[in-house]
Amino acid sequence: MKVQDRIRELRIVSHKTQVEVAKLLDVPRPTYAKWEKNIHPDYSMLQKIANLYQTSVDYLLNGTSDELFTGGKIVIYVEGNQIVDISQLTPAEKRTVLDFINFVNTQHNNKK
Repeated sequence: MKVQDRIRELRIVSHKTQVEVAKLLDVPRPTYAKWEKNIHPDYSMLQKIANLYQTSVDYLLNGTSDELFTGGKIVIYVEGNQIVDISQLTPAEKRTVLDFINFVNTQHNNKK
């Protein structure tokens, strides 16, 4: 898989449009679209993209760093000190888990 394929896949699994991602990265949509086709963004933009998707530049460039996330094993704290290891999930499944956690956190924060 190439850099542009990983950038596109991350956008798709995060349920964002090119327009939305371009706005988040503060670039015109046509510029962002080129990154999904064949033009590599510069290193500082790769860092922004990696931060946006909670991954690493290493993953974007090489497909490494525990596939999608950095730091080795991916664990989630569950009430009662249980740990759930999600490192065996696919990148899309990991993104779904994180999307759900973010959704619950947003709902919780909106109650305040």
